Amino acid sequence: MKKLKLLFLCMLIPFIGKTQTVMQRVCYVVSENKIYTPVVPILNTALLANAYSTTCPDGSTSATQVYLPSSSGSGTCTVLLGTTVVAFGVIRNSYTITNCNLDDYSWTLGAAAGLFGIFVIKRRNKL
Repeated sequence: MKKLKLLFLCMLIPFIGKTQTVMQRVCYVVSENKIYTPVVPILNTALLANAYSTTCPDGSTSATQVYLPSSSGSGTCTVLLGTTVVAFGVIRNSYTITNCNLDDYSWTLGAAAGLFGIFVIKRRNKL
């Protein structure tokens, strides 16, 4: 039984350390699926040069990073290219950096679910 629990925990190791949350205000432009950073606090503006994708592009690998904005935050922001307004977005208080392509780990999730099912069945049969 202890070996089964240890094996289950070892199966989850690929998921450890795959995300990083950054507590920094960003401008999230929903229509472009991008976040822009940094945001100037008083003006609520961001520069176009620092844009990050919030979706995984086609053909991305597990090494491709995606930037997911938090749901908390309020207000609107403006994205500038020099002095020209390029887009309008909403302020988010933080974002999470993670890797694309969770499909690479589907076998791990399936194996972990199977092992958990075996554990539950064995435990139920003992009672």
